[in-house]
Amino acid sequence: MPHHALILIGPPGSGKSTFGQWLAEKNHIPFFDLDRMIEEKYRVSIPELFQRKNESYFRVLEFQCLNEFQKRALPSKYILSTGGGTILSFQNRQILKKLGKVVYLKTSYETILQRVLEEERPLFKDKTEESVRIILKEREKYYNECDVTLDTEGKSVTQIYKELTEV
Repeated sequence: MPHHALILIGPPGSGKSTFGQWLAEKNHIPFFDLDRMIEEKYRVSIPELFQRKNESYFRVLEFQCLNEFQKRALPSKYILSTGGGTILSFQNRQILKKLGKVVYLKTSYETILQRVLEEERPLFKDKTEESVRIILKEREKYYNECDVTLDTEGKSVTQIYKELTEV
């Protein structure tokens, strides 16, 4: 399976980390998680970053991390899971395209809402359903710039994997 690097994009709660990790283990290839890289590099949890600073500050750190990542000597095959808002930046989108095949994990608003509200995601903390919907809608055009869209709604990792191997 992947003949190259796969970059997973999608909203928070769309399963990028879960599916990415599973996929990497299944194919015995490295898995990288941009959010984890930020936390390790700056020795701070993302919820804490959002609490202490703000989203635009976080976006700067995110870009710096992604930029450093692309300059590394990377294996030919790997999986990179990005943050839900990584694609907001034009620079980030350019880097992701260069790094590999960009795969959008598409999930219904309802599922995302349920997951982000249950899991207390930093960006969605204290937000209403309506404002979460607006954030997701704004990002959709960027998610749609991907190479492949996988509809993950109600599907197991194995089903998603099967669809991925067919594209």
